[in-house]
Amino acid sequence: MNISITNLFIIFIIYSFLGYIAEVIYVSYHQKKLVNRGFLYGPICPIYGCGGVLIILFLREYFDDPMVIFVFSMILASLIEFITSWILEKIFMHRWWDYSDKKFNIEGRVCLKNSLLFGVAALVMVYLINPVLFKIIRSANGFVLKIIALILFIVFIVDFIYSIVGSIYLRKGIVIAKNVKKVRFKNIPGHLDKVIKEQFSGFKHYPSHFLKGFPELKKVNNEAFDLMNKIKVKDQIKQKEIKNINRKKRKH
Repeated sequence: MNISITNLFIIFIIYSFLGYIAEVIYVSYHQKKLVNRGFLYGPICPIYGCGGVLIILFLREYFDDPMVIFVFSMILASLIEFITSWILEKIFMHRWWDYSDKKFNIEGRVCLKNSLLFGVAALVMVYLINPVLFKIIRSANGFVLKIIALILFIVFIVDFIYSIVGSIYLRKGIVIAKNVKKVRFKNIPGHLDKVIKEQFSGFKHYPSHFLKGFPELKKVNNEAFDLMNKIKVKDQIKQKEIKNINRKKRKH
């Protein structure tokens, strides 16, 4: 199969979607409830798409050796997960997942159990999914495939940007909450200056799916989230009171 940018992006999206499905099933099973797992709003986990594409690019010549595929895919996927965890924590000042309670983990970012699962998933990908996927891509109309890839790319970029904005609001909210949590709540938001009030008013874009998909976020920043929610509720009550007062004034 021709390894073009279009084909690689299609493969990236497909494996991102399959990874999302696998994550949802795995996490939902352990939490005994349906969990919408993922950083993006759409049903994809890019970390799996990246892994799938990198395996095709760097391990394609070893596809006839299952052991090599298993070992190197395990290492590659674990490296991607470790780097992703580190970057997210540095940017947003909080960890999105933590495997510290798992055996044989590295800084709580990766663990042996997940690494082994990544290796098994790579074998399924290379020997079961790829042959069918490559056949479909080869038989597809090139122009149609490019149109589909372009549409998916636009949707992906919009989702990615919107998710980043949501993450920034989340980070900002945590920082603000931690800065004001020592103030007695009955004086909040009365003692918050105008800038802080404006920042919290923007928190209507609260990315709740982050907390549902990554409960470690709420666990680590529980006090900050509680304060943010209380301030939001109090601000909403105040806004309703103002609207009621204005409504009464118009009637008179």
